[in-house]
Amino acid sequence: MNIGDKLTWAYRSLFILMLIWLRFIEAYIPFWGIWFVWAIIVFIIFYQPFIRKQRRRERGMLKVRRRSNDLANP
Repeated sequence: MNIGDKLTWAYRSLFILMLIWLRFIEAYIPFWGIWFVWAIIVFIIFYQPFIRKQRRRERGMLKVRRRSNDLANP
């Protein structure tokens, strides 16, 4: 996703989350709680910590394979 897509999903998620929050959750947790939940959602949308971890592992495995091939074929 590019930055425009991420911004679009960020404000859409805030709007939808506000509607759901007002309907079902506001009686139990005050309205400020929505900002905390939204901040977590935006962090996941922008930084995608789970996908990056997987990519790093794949890159690391490729480097290990290249080194082992270089050692096997002098």
